[in-house]
Amino acid sequence: MPPPRPNLELYLVTDSVNLPPNSTVYSQVEACLSARHPPTIVQIREKHLSTAKFIELARDIYALTSKHGVPLLINDRVDVALAVGCEGVHLGWDDMADVPTARKLLGPEKIIGLSVSDHEQLEKALGVDPTYLGIGPVFSTPTKPDHNPPLGTPGVRSLLSAIPATMQAIAIGGINHGNVQRVLFQSKDISGRRLDGVAVVSAIMASPLPVGACNLLHETINWPPLFVPTDYSIQTEDFPIYRDNIHKHKPLVHHITNNVVKSMSANISLAIGASPIMSENPAEFADLAALPNVGCVLNMGTFTGGREFQDLFLGALREHNVRGNPVIFDPVGAGATSARREFAQMIVGGGYCTVIKGNEGEIKSLAGLETVKMRGVDGAGGEGSEEELAKVVHDLATLENNIVLMTGPKDYISNGAHTFCLTNGSKYQSRVTGVGCALGSVIAAFCAAAPVDESLIGPVISAIGMYNVAAERAEMLLEGSDQPGKWATVFVDCLAAIAMSSENLTELIAAHEVRELTNVGKWGRPAGGEGLKQGEDLAEA
Repeated sequence: MPPPRPNLELYLVTDSVNLPPNSTVYSQVEACLSARHPPTIVQIREKHLSTAKFIELARDIYALTSKHGVPLLINDRVDVALAVGCEGVHLGWDDMADVPTARKLLGPEKIIGLSVSDHEQLEKALGVDPTYLGIGPVFSTPTKPDHNPPLGTPGVRSLLSAIPATMQAIAIGGINHGNVQRVLFQSKDISGRRLDGVAVVSAIMASPLPVGACNLLHETINWPPLFVPTDYSIQTEDFPIYRDNIHKHKPLVHHITNNVVKSMSANISLAIGASPIMSENPAEFADLAALPNVGCVLNMGTFTGGREFQDLFLGALREHNVRGNPVIFDPVGAGATSARREFAQMIVGGGYCTVIKGNEGEIKSLAGLETVKMRGVDGAGGEGSEEELAKVVHDLATLENNIVLMTGPKDYISNGAHTFCLTNGSKYQSRVTGVGCALGSVIAAFCAAAPVDESLIGPVISAIGMYNVAAERAEMLLEGSDQPGKWATVFVDCLAAIAMSSENLTELIAAHEVRELTNVGKWGRPAGGEGLKQGEDLAEA
């Protein structure tokens, strides 16, 4: 008889070290089981109790879980599970018994879970056929200081994609109500395969209000994240509305950006009618994120590395994700050094970036293409055909479930459902420091001012198109002279003029070559509403 498929949605792992005052493992589990939404499965993890004490505790808790119809597993100790008669065990690679031995001792009907943290372990695990797999650690966690390196959501997704759909899988390690939605959302593999649940330790066991913690986790798990796109369509006739929304709402753009471009980014934000703030004070992040119509720009150009730099970016990302604010991530120089590449990948895995904006080298680096060569933060350009570059952007957007923009002589933008190529702009955009980075400020403003739940690819294309038209107009005003410094000043003026004008932005952008590319990538995603038809030029819409 094969073991049952347990409900792994909210998997509680006990911890006797970080309990709140006047609490015990028993009292915390007892409280959790009385919650409106109790854990769906419980695992007792005790590394320091004697065998007799462990069995005593496990029997007491098994009486509780049995009463509530919740399966109980024992971490590592097959002997304890046998003595108690509970539903099964969870094993690691250094534990006393392996899966075949545990199966022989416990019988075919018992649940046996197994931890995996890399593809080598996964390959071995699939050969011994456990009931489910625990993927982790997702994040660093004090409850298990000797754990393997954190996987992040990309690592979880990579392992999940290699697990057969017939085998259940959960994630574990540093998961709490603040990140659980993102873990579940970003861990989906390209086929749509999702985790079967999450294992939680401290978020419940260390809580003085375990009942509330269980209820909140259940509701958070089952409530769509604010940052999840629900619409992938594009309405070109709304381009002027997206611009006008900036004047109406005066969005705030929270910048954590490199020191070279702060002045340029602030001036351009003001020029289009947005309000910039350059705050790198974590004490302000929650208050800033709670304001209406806020967008965030994370630009890693002044890369210092280290824990403080990491916490700065992740802290801002976390607060804006909680509020559902758009986050524009600019992985400056991600293809230049391994340190920058690893940091950029950590940010993408550590939070939801609404838009990833970068040059060819940076986007290819995030897509895992190692052939890119960059000099400093300058982008590698012209290495791929239009079809190849569009595919890179489309595939990365599909994988991350967001919008990806690759800037260059041609700009490629995709949300996985629609992929566009924009060819307007000026040669000076690559010759003046800060112009490329400041585009992130404009995109953030357009997205922050857009209606809630509306597809953001329209506002993003509007922002890029307006930006590039202003760049072209500034170049024309120079009358052929080579003056990049003067161009920069005229560009800001032109941008302000277009932003404040009543010109039809749809017609303005459509006057240039803006095309929706078809048959891009190998996965595809159905559009979430009426928009441009496949192969239809924006100019013809």
